[in-house]
Amino acid sequence: MGVVASITYMILIVLIIPFVFFKYLVSYSSLSNDDDMLLNYKNQYKDYENKQLFPHNKLAEFLSAALCLLSTIILGFFDDLFDIRWRHKFFLPAVASLPLLIVYYVDFSVTSIVVPGFLMRNGVGEFLVIVLNQLSQKANGLLTMLTGLKFTTLAIDYKIESTAPRLLDLGIFYYAYIFNASENVMHPSFAKFEGSRIGTALLEFLAIFKLLEVRRNDKGKIEEFTNLTIINLTLVWLGPLKESTLCIIILAFQFGLGIFMLLLRHTLGPWVFGYDNLSWGVK
Repeated sequence: MGVVASITYMILIVLIIPFVFFKYLVSYSSLSNDDDMLLNYKNQYKDYENKQLFPHNKLAEFLSAALCLLSTIILGFFDDLFDIRWRHKFFLPAVASLPLLIVYYVDFSVTSIVVPGFLMRNGVGEFLVIVLNQLSQKANGLLTMLTGLKFTTLAIDYKIESTAPRLLDLGIFYYAYIFNASENVMHPSFAKFEGSRIGTALLEFLAIFKLLEVRRNDKGKIEEFTNLTIINLTLVWLGPLKESTLCIIILAFQFGLGIFMLLLRHTLGPWVFGYDNLSWGVK
């Protein structure tokens, strides 16, 4: 079903292009007069004050984002067909990010994040790798990957200078849970533990603070532990929950965290960045 939704979305993206840039191609007043239309085209690249200059950079960003989405759809489709191993497909999203990286490079590498250019380009590629792979492991579906990539391309193309990408940091946690059909509740998922001295010490330390739950054998040694995800952490702290209740709690947590980060950005942020984009009107 993900392929159907993805292809439908791409068709709509292609069909909307003429409507998005129509005002830069021809004005409504010149549709009935060939002379006016010719004059409009002649002045198109001269009259910058009237905003008739065609925004090639915006068109390039739009097309690169669409090409990035299409590349991911194709790669996800191949993964469904050939069941590509994780060690091979882990870096495939970086390949899909190449159109965005190229446009960013030729667009004078414009960004308000003060970092060396090569680090910024690598960061964009790694950002896509992290987002797409965590979404794939969360829902294991092409539709979810496409949704995540849409938000990622928007962040890279239009909001890379804002604080919005910082709110996606929690996305690096891989979500997993187990549904108990008989009880109609969600239980945390467990992973097998291959005994090691360092690993045992780390799990014991995390278990002290209730960050995970462990299962022990008759000798008291750890055999299993809960996966380190936010969903599992919620289930460990609050116990088995219905899926609807768990969803509400997670959404409320994310909403509260987002509000907290916004407050933090506009209180402590000006000390770090030197200005507040709310009071200064900076976009």
